[in-house]
Amino acid sequence: MLIAHVGPRVQVFAPAKVNLFLEIVNKREDGFHNLISLMTQVSLWDTLEFELAPAGILTLEVDVPGLDAGDSNLILKAAKLLCKEWGQLPGACIRLTKRIPMEAGLGGGSSNSAAALVGLCTLWGLATTQEQLQSMGAQLGSDVSFFLGGPASLCTGRGEICEPRPAKKPVWLVLVQPDFGLSTKLIYEGTTLAQSSHSPSDFLSGWDSGDFPALCASLFNRLEEPAMRIRPEIGLWKERLLGLGAGASLMTGSGSVVLGLFPEGKMAYKAARRIETDDSSGMVGNPGRFRQVQVVQTLS
Repeated sequence: MLIAHVGPRVQVFAPAKVNLFLEIVNKREDGFHNLISLMTQVSLWDTLEFELAPAGILTLEVDVPGLDAGDSNLILKAAKLLCKEWGQLPGACIRLTKRIPMEAGLGGGSSNSAAALVGLCTLWGLATTQEQLQSMGAQLGSDVSFFLGGPASLCTGRGEICEPRPAKKPVWLVLVQPDFGLSTKLIYEGTTLAQSSHSPSDFLSGWDSGDFPALCASLFNRLEEPAMRIRPEIGLWKERLLGLGAGASLMTGSGSVVLGLFPEGKMAYKAARRIETDDSSGMVGNPGRFRQVQVVQTLS
């Protein structure tokens, strides 16, 4: 997470994330699921801008039509949690420039919430500890704590217990957002728990060593199966990326974005251009329309 000062304003660049390993361990009594996941931040950012306002005033402007800017928005929830924890504070005008797709499995809402905690603490001069931020992040959402650390972590519990796991070297990714979103709630409801959990040991060996073939051979996402039952196009996009030279392909999080791993940037950009320019309408196995294609790197 990057912070900049522009005159009296504070800017925070909130990164997206991808899950390169995701196993669901069990369902908890509180309705959430315990999981094991390797999450890594990538070079795709929303921008949040913060400016002081009189006490009692908290406003949020967004640049995406239809995006809720009311009390249910995680940015405002973060601001109100800070006010609850610290008492009387100045106000703030917040502006969000959105680049991370929604309903995509890229963690944009959680990242924005973490950025709000960091940005407002900076704007208001609050001397918070990392432990305090992590505690507040866990109250706001399962992935918020991850974005307060990073850039890569092995996450357990609901996702709020994060063990830093930096990559040996960056990995190039092509992200394809199909022309539909997926409901996280529906995907988790449709997930069948395995009798024994899929171990991340092989994946972590490849991740820690920077062994690209080993990494590609051990990607895993338990949520892919229910997602593909709802939208078979997920599987077709995986096949498309593999056909364009990806070493492996995976849906991230609860979808709908599908990613392909590439050993070098040149190959990734070539694959992205092919997707953007090829007309495969009417062909057997056509995965359908897409909203956008982006080339990113994992952050280190």
